[in-house]
Amino acid sequence: MAHQIVLCTVSSNNYFLYLERLIASVRINAPEAIVNIILVNVDRSKENYLKKINPNIIINYEYIQFTNKEQLRGYCANRRALFFVELMNEYDCPIA
Repeated sequence: MAHQIVLCTVSSNNYFLYLERLIASVRINAPEAIVNIILVNVDRSKENYLKKINPNIIINYEYIQFTNKEQLRGYCANRRALFFVELMNEYDCPIA
């Protein structure tokens, strides 16, 4: 299947509710899009639940120990920028 767009995001448990809403919205409004996600310190058991919301997702996991929430938030924000570049090298379509 050819994808016209790849959406990418990074999420921790703190933003999981927003992630659920994002992938549900993508399924409704851009069903051909693939959503590529990095979950930081999120239990793998949540994958089946997310794929029920939108089966057109790819999930990657990272487990890193942080000493506070600010470090986690900073890591996720910076990781998103690197993730964007990784996906640009992998796909030949728009990345958002």
